[in-house]
Amino acid sequence: MTISLDNRPELVEPAARIILGAIDLGDGGTEKQRHLLQSIVSKVWERPDLDISDLADLPPGTLGREYFDFYCRNSFDLPGEGHGSPSFFVRHDMCHIIAGYGPTSPEELALTAFHVGMNDNELNWNLLIVALAALEVGIFNSENFEAKMDILDRDGALELMVEGFVRGSHCSGDFSTIDHLAEAHCTVEELRERFGVSDRQL
Repeated sequence: MTISLDNRPELVEPAARIILGAIDLGDGGTEKQRHLLQSIVSKVWERPDLDISDLADLPPGTLGREYFDFYCRNSFDLPGEGHGSPSFFVRHDMCHIIAGYGPTSPEELALTAFHVGMNDNELNWNLLIVALAALEVGIFNSENFEAKMDILDRDGALELMVEGFVRGSHCSGDFSTIDHLAEAHCTVEELRERFGVSDRQL
């Protein structure tokens, strides 16, 4: 059983590819960085058969690299590591990147509205209701989350959410259900084109 990554061995190779792409600043990463990563892959994640020198790097603009950078920019712990968020949020945060929304409260609401527009199903409506309850009504406080009030009263927040519905409804498919880690090597622009994701106007 592997340590961390929520004990999901299938995440080892994609996670290693993402980290390898993130440490590559044109030099493939320093020798120390590559040695550390190989040690984690081999001993912590129990994949001695996986040689990181054979993995393709994930350059800037790819989904995997943008995902890693999204976490670094916002000082988030990677899911499955330390006190990071559950692996469920891999899918959620990959959708943030493809749809082009940041992690602010108005953009969280816009993303959930985007999901409803993209796929009008019970799950997505439930997620929107939960988001509204947490960010508009102020319920669902927890140790790790502080509920908000009246987010839609903020300048532009309501318009941003409505635009999310519209942008989602114009998509040609539901990218929230794809295997995001398998698509980590694709550029975000390629994925947006594939699923018909229009540019934000707000």
